[in-house]
Amino acid sequence: MNYQALGFWLTLAAALVAAGQGIFIWVVRRTRRNEERSRELERQHDARLDDHDRRLTALEADSKRAASHEDIARLEEVVKRSPQREDLRRIYDKVENSDEALSARLEGTNANIAELKGEFRSNRALLERIHQFLLDGGREKK
Repeated sequence: MNYQALGFWLTLAAALVAAGQGIFIWVVRRTRRNEERSRELERQHDARLDDHDRRLTALEADSKRAASHEDIARLEEVVKRSPQREDLRRIYDKVENSDEALSARLEGTNANIAELKGEFRSNRALLERIHQFLLDGGREKK
């Protein structure tokens, strides 16, 4: 038996086993890394889907509160019946004219009050004289 040939074949077999083991480990690690990446992508995808779901739910809720075609039609009718620029101008002119008339009436009332004030002063002076006359016992002062 040739031990040298046997040693060579055993060394070659050990090298092939070591190479096979290295390739196996490389494949397993690569597969594991790919699985981890896949799981991470799946988590990110799930998070994005959850976010989209929340946003879609919010949009659906908002769309339920949005005005319908009937609501918009009613609003258009209200706008059509509301006062227009010319209507508001007529109202403004009436208010302006009534303001001038009211000012004129107030000026007249102020004049009347001033006249009454003068008359009340003279009446007060007359009452004070009568009062003094009565206090003096009805006699005139000399």
